[in-house]
Amino acid sequence: MIFKERAYFLSLFIDKEESPTFTYTGGMNQMKKRSFVNIFVTILFAITFSTFFSVVVQADESLFKPNTDRVGVWWWDTSNLSLAHSESYLDYAKNNGITEIYLNQTRLSEVNPSNTFGPSGTLNVVIPTQNFIQAASDRGIKVYLLLSNHGTWLDNPNRFHQLMKGYLAYQNVAKDAQFAGVHLNVEPNQLRDGAGDRYWDKGYDVQARMMQQLIDFAVDATDAYGDYTTFDWSTGMWWDRERYPVTYRGKETLLYRAMIEEANTTVVMSFRTTANAIAEASKKHLAYARNVGKPIILSGSVFLSGEEPDRAANAQFIGFGRDYMHAELAKVPEYALKWADEANGGASEKQLDVHVAFHEMMSWRHWARREQ
Repeated sequence: MIFKERAYFLSLFIDKEESPTFTYTGGMNQMKKRSFVNIFVTILFAITFSTFFSVVVQADESLFKPNTDRVGVWWWDTSNLSLAHSESYLDYAKNNGITEIYLNQTRLSEVNPSNTFGPSGTLNVVIPTQNFIQAASDRGIKVYLLLSNHGTWLDNPNRFHQLMKGYLAYQNVAKDAQFAGVHLNVEPNQLRDGAGDRYWDKGYDVQARMMQQLIDFAVDATDAYGDYTTFDWSTGMWWDRERYPVTYRGKETLLYRAMIEEANTTVVMSFRTTANAIAEASKKHLAYARNVGKPIILSGSVFLSGEEPDRAANAQFIGFGRDYMHAELAKVPEYALKWADEANGGASEKQLDVHVAFHEMMSWRHWARREQ
């Protein structure tokens, strides 16, 4: 409709009866007159449409205004890492203040037994990943390798070790396009048995065993690869419950405390829809991270996979609008300090190193397109 209106506007300046070629009907003055009119229309057309498109972009770009040093985003869909596809997303990330991406590049598992990728792996895995990380770096964005699992690694970590083998092989050849580290997201509460039932629903004893396995897995990962990379960890906001005691490096503690100590940075999946609720749900994480001097990132989710907008309404922002989400996440640091003090039993002289993250890139960006 807009383009039809623009076309009509331009048609007012053009004589529809004119031939597209000049003929001598009144001498050079007539030709000059027509040339001037055509030049005028061309310039007007360019100005009109350039202004139109710039206005559309500006109107669509309701940008997040960060007030923390780090702003992360999960990037699950890596089916097409070509720059022709991904650069517009990287631009969107940069314009919204993103400083780090958690990239789910699982094709690193295609590494050969010789710890190389071979011609096919180099062409289809290494080069696209290098190009992506370099393009992100050019925009001031770090990229972490996101490795995610529903809990099978706790009993059989072979797949994890294969991915780490590919990660190290990639780092060895990537030169100036290396990953900044590894981001682990292992959720044992999602693991299901052969009948499709969650192990998590089989009772407290099963839950306690799986949580002990989880921290053991985290320790084993650090011990095996800690000399070569850092590990950030996604944690559930509900992992702070007193009912999850674990043995961690020879001492008895709670799961969430052990995870914070073990991780380079803890990224809490604090999926709520107000800044206050996000921080309140993570208050124990916040207080403990501050006490041990570790950075912590609180996150909000645009859309939870498999959930309609009217379900889990207090856990996803899709029903509230992008502007609202941006405004709430910008307020998270303020509320984080409040709830860290609350969980600590008072203010602390230690600094709270808190940041924010978006879950996740594709739904966030596609959400913007739907608004447009």
